[in-house]
Amino acid sequence: MLKNLHLKEIYKKYNLYINCCIIFLLLTLSIFIPYLNIITLIYSVFCICFYWQDGLAYLIFLLPLKNIYVVGGKEVFAICILAYFILMFIKFCIEKRFKEKQNIFIMILCGVFLIYLLLPRITFALEEIARVCIIIAILAIAYIFKDKINFKSAIKAFFIGVILASLLGLLKPYITKLNELVQTDFQYEGFERFCGLDRNPNFYITILIVSFSGMLYLYLNKDISKYSICVSFVLTNLFVLLSLSKSGILAIAIILILWLITICINPSKERWIIFFISIALSVLVYVINFERFQSLFSRFFIKVDDNNYGGGFSSSGSLAESLTTGRTELWKMGLQYFIDHPIRFLFGTGTSASGRSTMLPQDCHNTFLQIIYKIGIVGLLIYLIVFIAFMWYYIKNNKLKFYYFIPGAMLVWQIMFLDYFSLVTLGFLIIVACVPIVLSEKKSNEEKNKKEGFNDINNYSGV
Repeated sequence: MLKNLHLKEIYKKYNLYINCCIIFLLLTLSIFIPYLNIITLIYSVFCICFYWQDGLAYLIFLLPLKNIYVVGGKEVFAICILAYFILMFIKFCIEKRFKEKQNIFIMILCGVFLIYLLLPRITFALEEIARVCIIIAILAIAYIFKDKINFKSAIKAFFIGVILASLLGLLKPYITKLNELVQTDFQYEGFERFCGLDRNPNFYITILIVSFSGMLYLYLNKDISKYSICVSFVLTNLFVLLSLSKSGILAIAIILILWLITICINPSKERWIIFFISIALSVLVYVINFERFQSLFSRFFIKVDDNNYGGGFSSSGSLAESLTTGRTELWKMGLQYFIDHPIRFLFGTGTSASGRSTMLPQDCHNTFLQIIYKIGIVGLLIYLIVFIAFMWYYIKNNKLKFYYFIPGAMLVWQIMFLDYFSLVTLGFLIIVACVPIVLSEKKSNEEKNKKEGFNDINNYSGV
């Protein structure tokens, strides 16, 4: 009886991590036994609905695993999102949250943005608009239920999901079925560029860097242990090295600088020790894989030519071009396109627009240019107004610390070099980037309560 009680307590305390491991196991086994997808789906929806405060955590956990799509990974992910939306809408109505003025204002802004998307343009795709609706809905849920959603668990679950997907990706050469499902043709000097369960190493590195920067925030906020951040940093360096990603290794350098600045602002002996131990262990990873590190280092000086882009590319041979693998030249071409087509710059070309065949901004390896290409600078500004409206409440009412902005800064850095990828993925990454700002209210309240409690004790002792 006591043993059963002990197990119940363990499950109650760690149910999120236990459930995530069960979902991962079921999804992995479904590679070989496709019918297990049904059980995976039922169990995932059960976890999301029964532990609804961790619903966002379960969804974001599935994000890096969804690319086992041939056997239903994406279908499981999509249905789980739908179930979560239905559940939160029911709670929204039952709790009458539509009566709150701030929620009404946010919904009006979201409606204006969606109406703008539905305006006629050169091209039109309902599927793409549906993805944008999902982003807006995710942000709206995060704002409306900010007092209920467990955001810290979402960050932890996200990083765990990325690492589990990465470890499973390491087994691709040894599991024929998995290798058939998740293939990549990204090669460099005889090395295959590792990308976990994704097909593109650039997309993979983006979710890896953003998820780790979220973990770094939790550590600096004293929400995870020093051992967790050391292990997380070493694993992040290992997978960046395996991916041969230049933006990834530069992101690691930026993270170290931001981490160092944070320690200098609020120094402690333990923080310095953990900082240098994390660096030392990561250096060891690079030393052990020195041959691959040499290959990664040599990529910074790769000569970019017309063959890389299939025509229309004029190499300048500049250092910036080499460092960004020709992206700076592509950005110039994209900007020139907007100068030549000012109407498209203002209002976009449409949600199904693709410029890959004619070297338009859709192929400029810059998410910002690609979004402008689709919905125009007007659409981007409307979206930013919606986003700023979400964040303004927290920025206005709470004292924000330097390290709160690390996840957001790393997201901006990564998508600056990135092809236009899943808008749904981008929506979840924006949530992770915003978590520190959202949680700032709770942190401010805790500090205020501690201060008031301390003053009450002083007043009492003085009586």
